[in-house]
Amino acid sequence: MPKVTLADIQEAADRKYGDFIIELPGDGDVALPSLLRLPAEQRAQFMAVAEELKGIGEALKADPGADMAAPLEKALRAACRTKRDGDRLVKACGHDPAVLMEIFRGYSEATQVGEAPASPS
Repeated sequence: MPKVTLADIQEAADRKYGDFIIELPGDGDVALPSLLRLPAEQRAQFMAVAEELKGIGEALKADPGADMAAPLEKALRAACRTKRDGDRLVKACGHDPAVLMEIFRGYSEATQVGEAPASPS
């Protein structure tokens, strides 16, 4: 049986669940940790907004003038490592819902936790 070190496991976890990094023009990088690595409160905030966004199409039908940027900004702020990073990211996006949605989708896909393997029967 192979022997692995904790360092090997930590490196594998970093590769699989590393930060989602966005380079901001002239303002450095913003790192959004994997959902697994977010503190529970931040993860809950992100997941609550993500759940709200599932009905985005219906929300737009009901209120075509709805501010779609605000919930996306809230989710991305919750996903950022620090409040300052969240503010920098949101400011750089200029309240553009299309840009915010692309970041939200990219982050969500990149940090998707795989399903647990089926248990043997």
